[in-house]
Amino acid sequence: MSETPTELELQPSVHPSSQPEPELGLQPPSQSDQQPKPWWRNLQWLLLVLVGFSSCAAMLGLIYYLHHHLHPEDQPAAVSPCVSAACRSASARISPSTDPFTQPCEYFTSSCGSDGRSELSGGRMRGQGIPGHPQNQKDRSERRGRDGEDRRQTEDKTLDRKTLLLQHLREVLETKDGSSSLAVEKTRRFYSSCLDTRSIETAGAEPFLSLIQKRQAPAIDWLRCLQAAFHPVSLGEEDLVLLHNLPYILQMSRIIKKWQNKHELRGSGPLHTYMVLNLLHTLMLAMDSRFSGTAKNFSLALGDTEGEVPRWRRCVLETERGFDSVLTHLLRQRTEPIQAEEMIQHVFSSFKSKLNQLQWMDQKVQQLLVKKVGSLTPRLWTSEESSEAELDLLFSEVTVGSDSFFSNYVQLLSLWQKRRNKLLVENREAADILSVSPSLLGNELLLPLGMFVPPLFHHTYPRAMNYGATGFLIAKDILHLLLPNIFSHTESVNAAADCLWTLYLNATKPAGRRASLSMAQQQELWLQFSALQVSLQAYQQSLQQRPGDSSLSGRAHTHLFLTAFSQVNCDMDPYREFMPLGPSFFITVVCSRTNQCPSTPRCSIRPQQNFPNTC
Repeated sequence: MSETPTELELQPSVHPSSQPEPELGLQPPSQSDQQPKPWWRNLQWLLLVLVGFSSCAAMLGLIYYLHHHLHPEDQPAAVSPCVSAACRSASARISPSTDPFTQPCEYFTSSCGSDGRSELSGGRMRGQGIPGHPQNQKDRSERRGRDGEDRRQTEDKTLDRKTLLLQHLREVLETKDGSSSLAVEKTRRFYSSCLDTRSIETAGAEPFLSLIQKRQAPAIDWLRCLQAAFHPVSLGEEDLVLLHNLPYILQMSRIIKKWQNKHELRGSGPLHTYMVLNLLHTLMLAMDSRFSGTAKNFSLALGDTEGEVPRWRRCVLETERGFDSVLTHLLRQRTEPIQAEEMIQHVFSSFKSKLNQLQWMDQKVQQLLVKKVGSLTPRLWTSEESSEAELDLLFSEVTVGSDSFFSNYVQLLSLWQKRRNKLLVENREAADILSVSPSLLGNELLLPLGMFVPPLFHHTYPRAMNYGATGFLIAKDILHLLLPNIFSHTESVNAAADCLWTLYLNATKPAGRRASLSMAQQQELWLQFSALQVSLQAYQQSLQQRPGDSSLSGRAHTHLFLTAFSQVNCDMDPYREFMPLGPSFFITVVCSRTNQCPSTPRCSIRPQQNFPNTC
């Protein structure tokens, strides 16, 4: 039997077509088991093998990509929410209206205090003070009509780190945590008696009059005054003392001597009257409202327009004067030093990386600055930790009553004097619990505990929130502290500031005029954008070292980082007047030029073609 036509077409002929086919009975037996398979079947098997290997390779590549290249925020399902008490409080402040990825462009180009921001942000209009900016032309008449009250309300909406620290200390003092420490109990009792204005009003001027009768102001013995001021350092007549404003001291001594020699003044005692009035001013906080009201009216008559300080704020400040070591102890208990130290190291490392990316005009300046930064050791600035037993012993002789703030306050002044005298014999600089910005001490870069308090920082917050808020503020402060004149040493500042400013003007659609920036404005614009870059890189370093982070209000990683940043970028620092735009605009820049954002913001900027990538 002859082969089928299909098989003939696929198989090559081995005999000439003119040869007759052999007879059926003369055909040799089939050799299909001995002959090789057709070439197309071999090709089919080869293709199957290649497809299998390709599929495996593609699967492995996809797994590698998901594991190493995708950002953590692309996998929100794997992030567990933060459920601590601090996170619940923070979640209440971060409402859906504060999500920068759902905001219109007006959110990034309007005032810091526009609707939708949290209480941590606020401030001046963007573009204020910049010649030619359309925002100035539009709102100039409105700004002329603002009075002092409107300005104070605007300032209240601006992030004030000192106020946040005092509010946190207030919460610490008003929280009953069941501590058995007598020193802690005395500290809280003092603060509570300061707030008890009803008892102060009831006592009236009687406590002060009793004090005057018991302790008549004596004639001044300068040596005894100096000995008391310098105690426990011994001081004799032969010792030299450096005095501030010596001409004032000499002239005052002559006047006092003249008063003492005049017979008609011996009975009235001008010096005695002055000392009594000075004591009255010192004890004003512990006096009833008649005295404080008189002092306020006197200040207004002298042109003082400052608003009245809330009572709680003054009480916190006075409590710190005498019980600073107890407050430091309580603050340390609520702060996680390990996480704070970790953030400090990551931010400083990222800052040094940023320094190496700059294009310097003078290599010598670069070498000196790099050497200076390299010699610094950043650390958390705290005093030597004291146990509750040591604190109890330190304040064992202090008696604090709950119904007499006047006597409590007199004791506090004595404690404050001892605290000042202690500084004379200590070799180490005492940590300032009320400080909220870094400082340099020798080769140490000190960051105080006051920078690491809620709502800016908490050890249970997601790290994204801590780095987006506190990390940004730390980076900004370090840049201000170590690079105060960076504009004159590198061209990178001008190039980046020009890029950012051009993007901002394109987004705000100016009416044909290009506003120019001063050198100070260009430097501040570059500095704050660099601070955002430094803090974001520091957060990524933290994730590389310790993968995984929690979420808050359904936001995690870069999304939560930028949300936290948007809440604190309008910071009330000495440089805020040089900032020509709101730092929230940086979010649109970061998301338009990198792939670090979880999604595209509702307001996105689209740079022109061939736009230089110098931001």
